[in-house]
Amino acid sequence: MILEYKPELRKPWHSLAKRAGAREHEQLGDALMLLQEGGMQSRLVFCEVSGPLKNAAHAAQSLIKAHLDC
Repeated sequence: MILEYKPELRKPWHSLAKRAGAREHEQLGDALMLLQEGGMQSRLVFCEVSGPLKNAAHAAQSLIKAHLDC
């Protein structure tokens, strides 16, 4: 089931990055998906948004900026 679900979860990230004008939209989409996946996993260990998850928004902004030449 996961092998079918995860590729479908990946598509919106690629689409969003492409619509935003990312040069390497698949690369950015994958990086943002990894950030999301890691955030969900770290939330199981650290309470709420403490620990690594508290830096997720900053990491996402950095990734987006690097791919959009902002």
